[in-house]
Amino acid sequence: MIAEVLPCAETPGEEAFDSAMRRMELERARITGETGDLVRKRQSLDALVAEAHEYRRRLVASGSA
Repeated sequence: MIAEVLPCAETPGEEAFDSAMRRMELERARITGETGDLVRKRQSLDALVAEAHEYRRRLVASGSA
């Protein structure tokens, strides 16, 4: 991405600037999407871990563990 944005610094101009801004905005949107996916995956994992802890607690309480 840096290589795509760098021409804006090397050759200032409206077109280079606009192109660099579009590229940075696309990259930001991509990262935002990935962040959302990671948050959902972490939430799923948190729920699974909580269920596993609860299952183990019930096993210990029943004397089966």
